[in-house]
Amino acid sequence: MICIVALTGLMSFELLCVNNLEVKGNKRISAEAIKALSGIAPGQNILKVNAKDVASALSRNPYIKLEDIERQFPDTVILHVFERKQRAVVDYLGAYICIDELGTILKTDASPDLKAFPKITGLDISGVQAGEVLECRDETQTMALCSLLEFLVAKKRISSVASVDMGDTGNIKLRLRSGYDVMLGKAEDLETKFLWVDAMLPELAQRSLESGTLDVTGTKSASYTPK
Repeated sequence: MICIVALTGLMSFELLCVNNLEVKGNKRISAEAIKALSGIAPGQNILKVNAKDVASALSRNPYIKLEDIERQFPDTVILHVFERKQRAVVDYLGAYICIDELGTILKTDASPDLKAFPKITGLDISGVQAGEVLECRDETQTMALCSLLEFLVAKKRISSVASVDMGDTGNIKLRLRSGYDVMLGKAEDLETKFLWVDAMLPELAQRSLESGTLDVTGTKSASYTPK
């Protein structure tokens, strides 16, 4: 009886070993690279694959975030991941910090493509750690920046913005790639404020006014000041 139980246990252990490791959700980073980074070894007991350990291992690449681990018994583990994308660059000590829309630091870059990403200035930065959210001495700066970037990404407007001055979170200033400056005010009521921008730009173009400042700090009116 003891031998039978031991043999059954051994067979169950072998059947529950990881023989197939799959990755879903990746687009630019290869599945093989993610598997190697995960720390999950072939033959490892499927029940001993620890989500916290895997998430920690994958966090060594700031572009990867583990969303879920799916076990398909008897021998398959599927890693569901999310790939962060660079959305902006933050001016910092003569270089730039590359971040996503949630403020997660992806890397530093001495000479990023400023035509591809908006440049963020005016932040009082207190902490820089790859894979972590950018820290500012004034938390409202981080919160306001993330609110703005999330909106711009969701509304597919991020490519229209050349720079953002976050020096005063009560008076955020944008420079559009079209040449106009926008006085945004606080990072709130953004939907309404950008509707004002959308309404004003065609009228300005029709009048051949190719630069100047749009003030949309209020939500009930907007104004234009020539350069």
